[in-house]
Amino acid sequence: MNTLQRKIEKLQEQQNKISEEMRVLLKKRNEELSNVLNHLPSTHLDPLVLVGGLLYVIEEAAKNPLKKEQWHQAGGKFQRRCAVSKSHPPFSNFGTENANL
Repeated sequence: MNTLQRKIEKLQEQQNKISEEMRVLLKKRNEELSNVLNHLPSTHLDPLVLVGGLLYVIEEAAKNPLKKEQWHQAGGKFQRRCAVSKSHPPFSNFGTENANL
């Protein structure tokens, strides 16, 4: 096997490893989102209302950094409140690795 073929195989292995890591991280993120939704008081809302609200937040956060920061702070307060009232907060480090959302 020549050197180029070995490099290609090594890169493919790295790509597969990264793909698996991404899959695991996305699964964890989805689980944390689900856990957050279960802790919200208004989860009886229609899922389309929740999706529409999230789309609004994404648009507004992109246009208005101040509003984004206010929402970030409100999320932090929610997280701390849940952490104090329960042994398992709705999310552990949710938002810290996604600070640009």
